[in-house]
Amino acid sequence: MASKEYNSYGDIAGDTIFIGDQSFQAETIHFGSSNKNKYLEDLYSAGCDPSAIKERLADEADLINESLAWIFQNETFKSWLGGESHQILRITAGPGKGKTMTMIGIINHLETAITPAVECEMSYFLCLGEDVRLSSPAEIMKALLHQILTRKSNKYLRHHLSEPYDKKGSKMFEGANAYIFLRKILMDIIIDSHTDKFYFLIDGLDECKNLDILLEFIKNTTTSSNKVYWLVASRNLPRIEGFFDNFEQKGYPQLIIRFEDCDEEINFGITKYILRDVNALDDYYDEESRNRIFEALSNRSNGTYLWIRFACKALKLKPTTSMEELDKIPTELAKIYDKIVETLSGDKDWEIMLLIIHTATAALRPLRLDEMMALIKYDSTVLKISVSGMLRLIKRLIQCSSFLTLRDGSIHFIHHTAREHFENRSEVLSRHKILYQNCLQVFQEKLANGMGSGTREPVGYLEYACCYWGSHFLLYLRYNTDNWGDAEKKVAREQISVFLCRDLLNWATALDQRSLLEEDPLYIHSGILFSPANGAIKAAYKSKIPSWVKKEPRTTYYRDQCFRVFEGFELGVGMISRSPDALALSLNAETVAVGFNGSKKLDDEGGFLRETIQIWDVAFGACMLSIQFRGDEIAHRLPRQDSDLLFKGIGFTEDRKKLVVISRQSDESTGERYEDIFSRFEVATGNLEILFAFPADKKLKTLENRLGAKRRSATPASLLLSPNCQYCVGFDAEGRDIFIFKTDAELNPNPFYLSHEHPNRIEQIVFSPNSEVFATISKNFDDHSEKALSHCSKLCAEVRIWDVQTAALRHTIRPFSRYYLHILYRVSKTKVSMHFSQDGGLLAILAANMASL
Repeated sequence: MASKEYNSYGDIAGDTIFIGDQSFQAETIHFGSSNKNKYLEDLYSAGCDPSAIKERLADEADLINESLAWIFQNETFKSWLGGESHQILRITAGPGKGKTMTMIGIINHLETAITPAVECEMSYFLCLGEDVRLSSPAEIMKALLHQILTRKSNKYLRHHLSEPYDKKGSKMFEGANAYIFLRKILMDIIIDSHTDKFYFLIDGLDECKNLDILLEFIKNTTTSSNKVYWLVASRNLPRIEGFFDNFEQKGYPQLIIRFEDCDEEINFGITKYILRDVNALDDYYDEESRNRIFEALSNRSNGTYLWIRFACKALKLKPTTSMEELDKIPTELAKIYDKIVETLSGDKDWEIMLLIIHTATAALRPLRLDEMMALIKYDSTVLKISVSGMLRLIKRLIQCSSFLTLRDGSIHFIHHTAREHFENRSEVLSRHKILYQNCLQVFQEKLANGMGSGTREPVGYLEYACCYWGSHFLLYLRYNTDNWGDAEKKVAREQISVFLCRDLLNWATALDQRSLLEEDPLYIHSGILFSPANGAIKAAYKSKIPSWVKKEPRTTYYRDQCFRVFEGFELGVGMISRSPDALALSLNAETVAVGFNGSKKLDDEGGFLRETIQIWDVAFGACMLSIQFRGDEIAHRLPRQDSDLLFKGIGFTEDRKKLVVISRQSDESTGERYEDIFSRFEVATGNLEILFAFPADKKLKTLENRLGAKRRSATPASLLLSPNCQYCVGFDAEGRDIFIFKTDAELNPNPFYLSHEHPNRIEQIVFSPNSEVFATISKNFDDHSEKALSHCSKLCAEVRIWDVQTAALRHTIRPFSRYYLHILYRVSKTKVSMHFSQDGGLLAILAANMASL
């Protein structure tokens, strides 16, 4: 590229970017977001990756293909895979019979068989009850969606996820509603896809925590589309059997492969499995002994792979095991676990081993070694053991355990039946209280000690304590509150109070420490500095504020809880409207509308960026819709193009489908009011339905009522929206006329004038909170002359209360007598105002002398 001079602001030529005297290759520079597929990244969860779980389980089971070959020759399986009359195939068997190994074999087979040339999709998930993340319907939906959308051939389907993601962000994948969003997206993809068949494979259906939700999804997809084919594996649980029996009675037959009905086929696989394991004992037993072991295992295994693993492990640990001892090993898994407990109960470290087992059982996901140590170190059983000694002891006990295994630094049960053997014991249920208390103690000690100096604690073993202490507290309450007395309730309240006063900031610190706090400890200090001056956090951590902070900011304590902070307002939106009515929450609290006044920031064309209303999703904190009042659709319908516009009232209709807006146009320089404007929009699309102005230079159309046609005003009307957004009331700012109309009119509003006029200028209109009545107030005199005082009313104000639905006058109130006129000194300088109580039963009326203020 030819050399040339470039100014200091930079220039771009060809594929090279020059900034000052520096040059960069264009392909290495990204403007804006460099990742267009961020929604796929956020959808993916490494801890729940089905392919990684599949490989891990296959390694643990020491899978051999010969043991699984029978399933591909099974006529029922071939009928489901190649046929179209049955959309559901179920594999059922008892625990340890090889269901998961069979499912892994089928998944591997289909991954090879389904090529791009075949118009089929296959997605799968393997549920594991030991981890709440791997047994959640939401995680199952995420995994199935990710497998479908990451295939290149399915790029055309990605908009089903990207579009809601653009509106809601990554929060749509979190929380209680995540499953609902993901379920709908998956259903839309199934309908829109060009694929002939979708094969969905779920292993461990019985280990799913919210089984009813997943079963309902299986039913809905099957009934909604004949493209969906399910293969599910589970134990023979009555709950699952009952669901599928009922589903079949409704006209949706299923195919079932019951392992107990396939003895001949399964025994061939079992024989291959036993032969491989017995041959691995050649270092311990001679050929004759191995033959006898082979015969004994074949006769006693009863088709249970897990029993074979137990027996072979015993043979390795004790090479002197005789055939008589082998015959004493129970054939039922529950009895095997009982025998192991009985054998180990005399060991000197059995209490510690039992403590580890109970903690692992109560834990909501597999614990790492450092997490296990942190959660049990406060127990009296291990208090006298040093940290290094405890870590070595835990590792040794797990490696020798028949219940647990150590894998990639995490503690797992050898099989979900081993966990189930302990989970309903009272010692495990009571463990939740100890775990939640220990979790709190973990970040009390570690984080609180590091805050003063700004040091950063390693977050490692704090992760479990910070993320799951609340869940253990709730489980503790669930299993114990029925038997609580006043003393237990008092203790629980005190524990919650201590957490809020002492531990809340530590907890928040720990949760965020991997990101901002890990990079900048000043965030911890700012969390204390900007907490309320008379709040619990400031009182507890005031001593932790660094000495270099010479002056603390003044903050006020509010009791109201902040539920959601909305961030990320787009460029072009100005300051939030100064009017307190420019904010509205829908009745179901799912959406909020915010009105913004014009901004003085320049837009791309050099003009001012003007008035905007935004509708935000409360749950996700994401902007769903932005309505530009200076946009093409609305601007040409406004009476004036160059005036200020202020939002006076915003509200959702009762059905939440419409947004009603009251705004006012005025002169930019003088502030002179031109007109109030009533407008209505569709919430779903932002389309403008009605825009009607009540101007100063047009005669306001009125209806004739029973008193005849009312006089018409040449001054702008002032509008007020009722709290329920069903009615709008207006009054002539210089006259005495009051009118009302409903906001749901199909065409422009047709105001109805009230039958009684005020004797003087109306000062204010207020609605009761329940929108059943509204009150108007006017001042009767503009001076305190003798002529005025001799008026028959001898009053300075009059309040009238009106029925909203009938527009009838209910009451007339004259709150201030002649005596108060002398106190107020001058009526023309008197400000009057009203306010209803929250229940609408009381009305406060205020008269204040502005001359004396």
